[in-house]
Order: sequence, then structure tokens, then C-alpha cells
Amino acid sequence: MDLDEFKSLLNRQPVAGHSEQELKAILRKKGDSALDKVIRNLKMELLFGAVLILILGIVALLTPDSKIIRGLGIFLLVMLVAQYLLYRPIGIRLRSLRASTDQDLRHWLESLHATLSLFVKYYQLSMVILFPVGLIIGGIIGYNAAGDPNEPLVPQGEPNLMISIAVLGFSLVLLAGSWWFMKWAIQYLYGQYLKQLETLIAELRGEEEKW
Repeated sequence: MDLDEFKSLLNRQPVAGHSEQELKAILRKKGDSALDKVIRNLKMELLFGAVLILILGIVALLTPDSKIIRGLGIFLLVMLVAQYLLYRPIGIRLRSLRASTDQDLRHWLESLHATLSLFVKYYQLSMVILFPVGLIIGGIIGYNAAGDPNEPLVPQGEPNLMISIAVLGFSLVLLAGSWWFMKWAIQYLYGQYLKQLETLIAELRGEEEKW
């Protein structure tokens, strides 16, 4: 069950087939289900990063002379480690909330919202830092590789202005697309739950006033 069903349950009166305690138990179960999805998404992101590093490692073995592949692999490995260091404390906190049974429902939701809000904030901040840093590092790697006659991924011969412009244009489009995709991914994986929790907490407060 997802948080949409959670929201619909909050609009029901406890007298309509459920006592206050029973309704809170149901709401807690729906909240646990949503929390499980957030934890699952965290694990999937780390798994995706690990698979990508593995693929690049295989490609690097097949092209041992490529500075571009080696540089990209090292950069992504550093990003994966940084991602793990960011996710680990968040994951521990979320699992702690998942196992918690001694908090009232509203306090539990507020704790979940605060944890997820902090995570999204740092995720967005890391993206703002990562993109310019990645662009600079990519430029350095590309510049060094362009001067290496043994680099298999760089065309040999005299520089071609049209090709250089095309590569630059493609890089800018790729950068813009990656920025948009990351913003969409954060919203899809975590942001939607954050917004829903904000609404649900407000509605739950209204229900508690009726009780």
C-alpha cells in the first residue's frame, strides 16, 4: 500500500468501522509500507552505482591504454564511496524508525519527515557541487587525453573545428540532460514521499482534534 491510500484513510472517521486505536494501527502499517519503499530506493541507487563501476572496470580492462576510461572509473568510484557515506546514516535512521513501536503516530510521521527532508536537502546540495566539479574534472581528463597519441577514444590527426564544436555541443546537451534527470530522480525516488508526508501530517493533526 502507498501513501495515497494512507491519505484517503485519514479522511475517514474512527466511528466508521474502526476505533481510534484500530485506525492508528492501520495508518502506521501504511506508513511502514511507504518507508520500506524509500529504503528500497536507497539500496537500488547504491546497487546501480556498484554495477556501473563493475561495467567500467571491465571496459577499462578491454582498453588498458585509455586515460578517459580510467579517469571516469576513478571518479565514479569516489562518487560511489561518497554516496555510501551519505546514505549510511540516513539508512540507519530510517531502519530505526521502521523498527520503532513506542512513538505515537504523529510524532513518528514527523520524525520520518524530518529525516527524509534532511536527506533530500543534502542530496540536492551534493548535486549542485557535483556537476561543476565533474565538468572541471572531465575537462582536465579530456584535455590530457587529447594530447596522448595512444588514447584509443580520441580521433588521431589534425584537430577539426567542426568536430570540436560538435563535441562541445554534445557535452553541454548531456550536462543539461543529466541535471534534469537528477532533479527528476530525486523527486521520483524521495521528493514525492516528502510532499505527501507534509500533507498527511497536517491532516492527521486535524483528525486528532476530532478525536
